[in-house]
Amino acid sequence: MLEAWMPGEFDQKPTIDMANRFFTHRSQANRDDLSLFCTNVDPDGVLRRALNDKCVHTSDNEVAYYERVSDGDHSYRYIPINPVKFRIGDVVEAQMSFATVSLKGNKHKMLVILRALTLLDDSPLRYAQMKRTQDEVTLKPLVTVKRKVGYASDDLKVTEERMTKMRVDGPAEI
Repeated sequence: MLEAWMPGEFDQKPTIDMANRFFTHRSQANRDDLSLFCTNVDPDGVLRRALNDKCVHTSDNEVAYYERVSDGDHSYRYIPINPVKFRIGDVVEAQMSFATVSLKGNKHKMLVILRALTLLDDSPLRYAQMKRTQDEVTLKPLVTVKRKVGYASDDLKVTEERMTKMRVDGPAEI
C-alpha cells in the first residue's frame, strides 16, 4: 500500500518538497556509477572526507545546476553554473523524479527527488535590489535647526537690564 502524499507548507502556502541525498549506502549502489563531488557543491572537501566504507556518492545523488541564456529569436541555451548563483526571489525550473521506497509492513512511500535546477530569470531580485537602493538614496528634506547668530536688539536690552540689577557686595576673594 502506498502512503498518501501530502504537500509541504511554507508561509501558509502549499509546496512540493524535493531533495536529493549526498550519499547512497554502498550495498544499494552500482559499482560502475560511483562519482566524485563537484567542487561547486563541495568546495572545501567536507563531503568527500565523509565518504567511507558504507556511504558512497553516485551520479544518482547529483543535482545539476543550469542557467537558461537567450540566443535571441526565442531560442535558448542551458549552461552549467555554480549553485551559489541562485538567490531567493529567482524564477527557477526544477527537474525532479518520483520514486517509491519500501517501508515496513508492506507499505511504500513516494519520494520527490531533485535532479536539476535551472535559473530562468533573476530580474525580480535585481529589480527589488535596485528599487531598495533607489529608496535609500532618495534624499528626504532635512529638518533645519535655526540658530541665532549675532545680537538681536531685544536680547541686548534684556541683558543690559539684568546687568543693572547686579550688585557687588565687597571685594572679590582670590
